[in-house]
Amino acid sequence: MVKHAESKSKQKKKAREKIENNIRRAMEAYRAELIKPKEQRLGLRKITAMYDGVMVGTLRNRVEGGRSITEFNATKQKLSREDEEQLTALIQLSSDRGLVFTHDDIRNAANAILRQRHGPQFEAVGIQWVHRYLERHYSEVKTYWSTHLDCQRADCLNPVAVKKWFDIIEKEIVAKKVPPELIFGMDESGFQLANDAKVRCAGRTNRKLQPRRGGANRENITALVTICADGTALKPLVIFKGQHVMTRWTENNVADVRQVYAYL
Repeated sequence: MVKHAESKSKQKKKAREKIENNIRRAMEAYRAELIKPKEQRLGLRKITAMYDGVMVGTLRNRVEGGRSITEFNATKQKLSREDEEQLTALIQLSSDRGLVFTHDDIRNAANAILRQRHGPQFEAVGIQWVHRYLERHYSEVKTYWSTHLDCQRADCLNPVAVKKWFDIIEKEIVAKKVPPELIFGMDESGFQLANDAKVRCAGRTNRKLQPRRGGANRENITALVTICADGTALKPLVIFKGQHVMTRWTENNVADVRQVYAYL
């Protein structure tokens, strides 16, 4: 799979995080040296030489209570770190339920937090704020092109329904020792004749697709795939809706698909 190149700002952020991690390790090493007798201690220069990217002046400043660049920049952000963590959790939870956040939604949610904190005279976030927010939280929130998820399917994904499903599997298949050759799994996909526009939205990191709630009442063509637990599979089945069969529908059937026409 081809991956997109990271932005320069994200690359710089990762480089800063690596250096910051080395600074923390150097601080721990320096504090460990303070426990030793004075004549056996390593100086700041020797300690910084052990960690890439750590300067003597930087380590001395941090040991004396100075702030990191990340901590200093956090004081200039309109939303506090805690507020951004709550916003991140909201985006992740909403994306799991198919209620995706677009860039405008993220901006509106941030302004709602600021309005609650500072009243009606709050200073709204800027146009580029969302991009900077996503780069700060790249390990937790990522942008995707949305895919459509029907509301009924989204509502069915809850702990009670999932537990009940596995209880049925345990009772009817595992306990009764049903052989693999008698277990089939089927899935269907609907291909709409009219394509709905996708939107760029934010969701939890480390997923391939981001479902988006939407209606499923448009006319479409249904494809069914059935696979057996023993590794075999039935021929795919495609269902067309129409009163007249068109010859071109059955041409170039390279997958040897079984075709059904629903005369509705």
